[in-house]
Amino acid sequence: MIIMNKNSKLILQNLIRTTSGFNVIRFSKDSNEKRRIVRRQLILLLIYIVLFAYSSIGAFGYVRVGLTDYIPTLNAFIILICEFFFSVTRVKGYLFGYKGYERLITLPFSIKEIATSRFWYLYLQNLPIALVISLSMEASYGVYTHPDFSFYIVWTMLAFIYPMIPMAIAIVVGTAITFIGIHNRFRKVVRIVLTLSVCIFPVLGYLFIQWNGQNRQVSVQITALLTFVNTVTQYFLPIEWFTGAVINGKITNMVLIMITSMILYELTVTLITYFYRRINTCLMDAPSAHIATGKEIKKRNIIRAIAFNEYRRFMYSPTYLMNMILGPIIAVILAVVTFFVDLNSLLQPYFLDIRLLIPLFVYFCTGLASSTAITPSLEGKAYWLLRTLPLKKEEIIKGKMLFNLYLQVPCSAICCICFGYNLGAGTLNIFLYLLFITALCLFSTTLGMICGLKFLRLDWDNEVEVIKQGAALGVYFVINMIIIVALVALTLILNTIMRIPEILLVLSGVSILFSIVCYRLCMVKDGS
Repeated sequence: MIIMNKNSKLILQNLIRTTSGFNVIRFSKDSNEKRRIVRRQLILLLIYIVLFAYSSIGAFGYVRVGLTDYIPTLNAFIILICEFFFSVTRVKGYLFGYKGYERLITLPFSIKEIATSRFWYLYLQNLPIALVISLSMEASYGVYTHPDFSFYIVWTMLAFIYPMIPMAIAIVVGTAITFIGIHNRFRKVVRIVLTLSVCIFPVLGYLFIQWNGQNRQVSVQITALLTFVNTVTQYFLPIEWFTGAVINGKITNMVLIMITSMILYELTVTLITYFYRRINTCLMDAPSAHIATGKEIKKRNIIRAIAFNEYRRFMYSPTYLMNMILGPIIAVILAVVTFFVDLNSLLQPYFLDIRLLIPLFVYFCTGLASSTAITPSLEGKAYWLLRTLPLKKEEIIKGKMLFNLYLQVPCSAICCICFGYNLGAGTLNIFLYLLFITALCLFSTTLGMICGLKFLRLDWDNEVEVIKQGAALGVYFVINMIIIVALVALTLILNTIMRIPEILLVLSGVSILFSIVCYRLCMVKDGS
């Protein structure tokens, strides 16, 4: 049954209370801790408001290009992509390999009851993003088409039911990836490669095929997008059912979505139940499977040693690694694609000179996440042990910053060189690209550290709570996006009065100024 029994509800309620900060607000006598929880919830609300506005603007863009009737289809397609990606990357950490498994498995609950509660917990964690996207699209579509009141009832109901279908499919895929990984010596590498393969490579490959050798007119690109969506719809019928239910009011389509979600729910819970003990046991025993090898101890200075420690944490946490390398991988793939695609003809209709925006575009990919926004909280309770060592706080901060620069600068520089070479930017401009992108990486590093220290969270049970749901990373993302938009606007303004080298110098100076200000702030920020 899709309705949970008493024990599953009890486990789910306890899980929500312990991870949402509800118990802290209700019972804690520490006013600072209460304010921290409230502040974190307000930040999440702000992020959802920004996402709602972004989705509404996107729907307005669809109307402007004559795709009003496609808004429900595109809404279902976007939710499919988001739900699939977030669910696949959260299977390890939410369903398997989470902290507290050994304690929970000893309680008088059946495996199916535990699996059911974990399924619904993952559903509730993903639901806000799906609701924000769906309701914003619903409101935008309603403003321009003025449908009947029944339209809003059907769309709102399906906004809660439809996301369960791609989530269930993603859980099956994620479970398969996790199961394959635990039987391989290089389990982390296998899991990362398989996850990336099912998340981004098919989409990038299809877009490359569509763009290569085709007309670059806007109408042709829109047609390619619709062709892509229609192709997905042919294989993923719930998108077509969703569109028919909300536009034409087909009750059969709505019933099909409900029945499909119920069937997939039962199958997914059964699958999780079957593999639950086996996968979790293998994950818990993973450290003992490695054979220790002796290596020569290398002497490093303090800052480099801290950066190396961050590197080890990065390599031994697939969730952390996936969250950080996704943007850089996309940037590198697109940079390689430039050797086969004529970017000048592709982007000419949109900008006066695309060469101006190369560093900002690269930074948009590589700066999506900053390790400095995550690593202070990832220390967990060991953070206090780190602070008791004979290390200055400035040295710890600099070491964490150095690792983020190791992560961002080389990848960003390579991408800028590839884009600049293929766009014929010239030696001087490519050199200025490197200066500008380095300044942007410095800004990303220092801004992330400010957010990481300001919104420090050490009392987590699962690293996913910090890496994918942490307030620090959310605040960093919002501020970073605002700065990128501001720099793009400044670039377009300066383009009317300056040449490209002069503009790049000005933007580099502004970015360096931002970096200095953020560096000063994070050095005086008390992370304790």
